[in-house]
Amino acid sequence: VLSAVSSVVAEQAARWIPGASIGVLPNGIDSAFWRATRRGSHGDEVLFVSAMRLSRKKRPLQLVRAFAQAVRFVADTPRMRLIVAGEGPDRLAMLRLAAELGVADRVELPGQLSRVALRELYARAHAFVLPSERESFGIAALEARAAGLPVIGMLESGLRDFIRQGVDGLLARDAAELSR
Repeated sequence: VLSAVSSVVAEQAARWIPGASIGVLPNGIDSAFWRATRRGSHGDEVLFVSAMRLSRKKRPLQLVRAFAQAVRFVADTPRMRLIVAGEGPDRLAMLRLAAELGVADRVELPGQLSRVALRELYARAHAFVLPSERESFGIAALEARAAGLPVIGMLESGLRDFIRQGVDGLLARDAAELSR
């Protein structure tokens, strides 16, 4: 008998070990800590947030591209901002890409944040976005969901185990849907 953190991992394990009995045992979080998020005033901007390692696997450059396409689509009404908490090797590439796509003034990379600072960021946000497709579970997304944020993510990721399409958030099939 094997356990997996999500249905995505369970499906992979079933392909690797035919006939194995695989149960899903999701990761846990301190939901009381995240539920204590005090929703603040949002102002005139729509604020999208994310928390991730800024590395290729997490697809931070795709997040910047999707955000830039969304900004163009709404033609500045409403005004939007993206704040991505985290560190990693793609940090400078994200900043360069945001500048190339004309959204550098709307993309902030504050670095690694403490849990308290992240909870404060979530209090100001309208939605959490996680563009990774190979996400086994998505603890950051679950924390954001527990803080009351809708989650925008990828259908092929582990987020599908706790995000109900159109209820708790939106799960995109591809990069074009992520932008929309």
